[in-house]
Amino acid sequence: MQAIVLAGGFGTRLKSITGDAPKPMAMVAGRPFLCWLFEYMAGQGMRDIVLSLHHQAGVIQSYFGHRYAGINILYSIEAQPLGTGGAIQLALKKLKPNNPVFVLNGDSLVQLNYQEMMATHVKQNRKATLATFEVPDCSRYSQLHVKAGHVYQYDTLGQPSAGLISAGFYVLSPEIFLGHRLGEAFSFERDFLHPYTPAMLPAYYNGVEYFIDIGVPHDYARAQVEIPKVANIIRVA
Repeated sequence: MQAIVLAGGFGTRLKSITGDAPKPMAMVAGRPFLCWLFEYMAGQGMRDIVLSLHHQAGVIQSYFGHRYAGINILYSIEAQPLGTGGAIQLALKKLKPNNPVFVLNGDSLVQLNYQEMMATHVKQNRKATLATFEVPDCSRYSQLHVKAGHVYQYDTLGQPSAGLISAGFYVLSPEIFLGHRLGEAFSFERDFLHPYTPAMLPAYYNGVEYFIDIGVPHDYARAQVEIPKVANIIRVA
């Protein structure tokens, strides 16, 4: 299995805590967050990743090198911020062109069964499969509308009511962007998923068991307590 990990953001909302350090390198229970993430990915069978970087790229490269927790690491460096879509588009050039790829955020831990999600993607034969879960209030997240095993509408901002949201975790086919004029820099969520979901009809995988995004101070504080509690789960294949 292969993955793209998006870790190029500036971490503006955490600057009061982490200073100028890259957000994925924020310390969680005594270790950089990416250590927890990579070890979980290794336990799920991940062997090759492309780490997409921009802000303080050298800090992350120096720490992890080209191999960590049994995972081979390549780097895709943005000279200028390209947005999530542009970062994915650039990183895809580093991977095997015929195989689906996981795409996930370097500041979030999404606990799910990678093999099952990949099997869903292959079975549904779609260009994209989105990991989803239900929450009581969708207003902070991208909200999804589904039927018959696929997503027919992607709202970048949800409603203040219960519903299904995106975990920001995907399986993408390598030809995902073919036929679309998107430019070099664009948002995968706002500029691609939002307008093209009705025609593309991505599959979805509703098997998320745990989710945390350390991008805001409240959730970063929560991670200090919660991640060690699930460490025995995270480190087991």
